[in-house]
Formats: sequence, C-alpha cells, structure tokens
Amino acid sequence: MKHIDKIEKMRHTCVAFGSFDGIHLGHQAVVRRLVEESRKTGRQSVVVSCFQAEDVLTTELEKAWLLEKMGVDVLVSLPVELSRQEGFIPQILIEELGAEQFVIGKECPDRKRLETWEKKLTAADMVCTEGKSVTAADVAKCLDRGDMEGVAALCGHPYIMLGKVVHGKALGRTVGMPTANLKIYGSKRKPPNGVYATCTEVESRRYPGVTNVGTRPSVDDSSDITIETMLADFDQNIYGEKVMTEFHSFIRGIRKFDGIEAVWRQVQKDLKQVKEMLLK
Repeated sequence: MKHIDKIEKMRHTCVAFGSFDGIHLGHQAVVRRLVEESRKTGRQSVVVSCFQAEDVLTTELEKAWLLEKMGVDVLVSLPVELSRQEGFIPQILIEELGAEQFVIGKECPDRKRLETWEKKLTAADMVCTEGKSVTAADVAKCLDRGDMEGVAALCGHPYIMLGKVVHGKALGRTVGMPTANLKIYGSKRKPPNGVYATCTEVESRRYPGVTNVGTRPSVDDSSDITIETMLADFDQNIYGEKVMTEFHSFIRGIRKFDGIEAVWRQVQKDLKQVKEMLLK
C-alpha cells in the first residue's frame, strides 16, 4: 500500500474520505465496500484520512498499518482543515485525486455536497451496537475508562500503539527483566495509567507481554508518563525498531514496590496471568 501525506495527481480512483479515527467497525464497513467496488471496477482504492493534530485514537502510521491489511491501495493523509475548504471535493478529491466514485457511510454528512458533482455514490451498510451506530466518541469513552474489551468490541481489533523502542534507564536488565520503552509516533490518546495485558508484534512475530502506562514509582519520582512493556520469552536488542502493541485488558493499577526485585516478582505473576488469558 502507498501512503502519502500530500496531494498527488491520480486517475480513475474510488475514494472514501473522513477522519477514520479508531478504524472502528463503521469505518471498516466503508473500507471493505471501497475495496470491493474498486476491484469490481478496476479503479484504485483510495482512503483520504482527514486527521486532527492531537489526541487521536489512531495515528496516521497506525491507520496505514490497519488499512494495508484490508487491501487498500493508497492512503492519503491530509490535515482536517483542508476538508473544510469549499474546493475540497471538486478540486482535491475529483480533480487532483481522480475520484470517479465515492464510497460513504449511510450517515455521511457530506452526501448532499457529493451529489452535486454527479459522481457514482455507494453507501456501505451501517454498523450498529446496542441499536446505534458505532462512533469514534464511543471508542474514546471505552478507552478513557480502561475498558479495552469494549474498545475491541467496537473496533473489531484491540487498541493499538505503533512506535519506536527507545532507551530507558535499563534497570530491569539488572534483574533479568529487560523492557521495551515505546515512543509513539504522533499525539495519541492513551488508556488510563495502569498495567495492561498486551501482545506486541516484533518483526512479524507476536509476543504476549505486560505494559505499564504511566509513572514508575518503584524506580523514580518522575511524573513523566511512559509506555513500558515486558515481553514474555523474549531477550533481543530491539532499540530503534518499530513495534506494534495491542492492548487487550486492564490488569491492575500502578503500585509502588519495595525495590526492583519486588517489581520483578510481581511482573512474573502478571506475565503468567497474561499468557493464560491470551492463550485461551
């Protein structure tokens, strides 16, 4: 899949556009229909992501990771401000990106604007939970209360964080507990501080693990929020590597332990619990 962050001249495309924040079940219905229509008509499938700068559920790199798996040909990431301009549809989507067909959600607020330009419009089926359509706001509410199972139910996949492994204080290595400190690409909404059951993909292999989101009171007095993962059955040097972490379940709150060895003992218990949970 091609991922670009600028407008490029294209021809004969089938386009879906919107925020696609969270890539929830409603978004996925649109994307699946987009790919289906594109293959049927021989057009390129293009998702135009109109993104906001801060506090997103899904960064543009995460969208690329998810959309590629769904068979999308091109992801175009553009600031949301562009989508509010009067010429967005005729000048950018049609003239520059070559849109000959649009795939939209049934509740798309831009439907009337699109009908003005006499291009083929295809509406994807609506996806509902508990009698109402799925929204990014619903996903955010689940995330903000640490309900990772709720997030997965609305998104059809666990909450993900894609980032680069950076150096930390390396104190865990002193007791045989190396951890991966994750630097997120972009300004991303995080789950509440706590310890989570996670699964991390490293070079196409998946490892269960325990991820601490928040401070590390057993290590230092810093108020900095970190994302630190202990992977099960893993001892490789992955500094500088790009990894993807899935958040499956909240395990416990952050506690202060009496030294790094006490932390190690608790993490071993957490890892045992996570392995049992993810291997069910």
